[in-house]
Amino acid sequence: MVAAKLVPTLSIIKAPLKPLIEIETVLGEGPVWEPETGTLHFVDVGSNCVHHYHYATGKLTTDWYDCMIGSIALRKNHPGFVAAAQHGFAFLPERSPHSTKERPDKINFILNPIDLNLQSKRMFNDGACDASGRFFAGTKTVRGIPMDDHLKLGKAYRFEGDGKGGFKAEKIMDHLTVPNGIGFSSDCRTMYVTDTRAMRIVSFDYDDETATMSNERDFCKTLYLGRPDGLCLDDQDRVYSAKWAGPRVTRYLPDGTIDLEIVFDTAYNITAPVFGGPNMDILFVTTGSLKESLEDQDPKLSQYRADSGKVFAVHLPGVRGVEKRRFGW
Repeated sequence: MVAAKLVPTLSIIKAPLKPLIEIETVLGEGPVWEPETGTLHFVDVGSNCVHHYHYATGKLTTDWYDCMIGSIALRKNHPGFVAAAQHGFAFLPERSPHSTKERPDKINFILNPIDLNLQSKRMFNDGACDASGRFFAGTKTVRGIPMDDHLKLGKAYRFEGDGKGGFKAEKIMDHLTVPNGIGFSSDCRTMYVTDTRAMRIVSFDYDDETATMSNERDFCKTLYLGRPDGLCLDDQDRVYSAKWAGPRVTRYLPDGTIDLEIVFDTAYNITAPVFGGPNMDILFVTTGSLKESLEDQDPKLSQYRADSGKVFAVHLPGVRGVEKRRFGW
């Protein structure tokens, strides 16, 4: 197991004390930046909704659905999103303006890879696309059910067109605890997969032409301060990993060395980062509430109670992120 290394010049910066979006999500996750509209999209897994935040005006709109949504990605050739929702893969519209919390829209699944007898116990989680537009996402234990890490029931799937006008989903990994943040290097020759409760991020050699993963190895092992959750990369192929119960985002160089930590003083469960903004130098960061981790009454965490679950924006001058890839069908 490869432990994360610290460089002698490790930098530590503080995230803003004031959140960008004063919204109380139960479990904020899956942020996606849409440069054409200047909009940050993100999900609240615990409230079955997708939020849309227009950065320039500060306007926030919300679409409500009838089940949990683990992650979303924009589509290349169609409006709206591909989603890894509770039981499988689905398409969501660009907006669903008539939906309400009391009358949510129904999600129509395209494929449900989770066995029917396990759908009450398993759900889809984080996801990302490769350069060819295939969507990858993992499954984990449904929220509220105790996890047994030793069983390693988590799996990861690849969702794409089948060449016949339909779609297919194939299992690509199993024996994971909680598959989480997924990402690819700028040349798409390296793939990263987070295994949250195993406290590690693994990497693979990746062939985008054939969607082949090989040479699995440990990219890093988290030994302290939180479990790795969602991730994103910048244009230097540095990996930004959110830390559940961290409370921080850790940046890894391509060799797995830690060279930066962004520390949050008012939010505890850091869930996922994504780059965006007019110059792609703002790191938007979603968080989860203390209620989600059953720690809302813990006096040791009182400083984090008010802002856990809100969305932050960290400006990183001199850094340029890359847009998340889009679903190709």
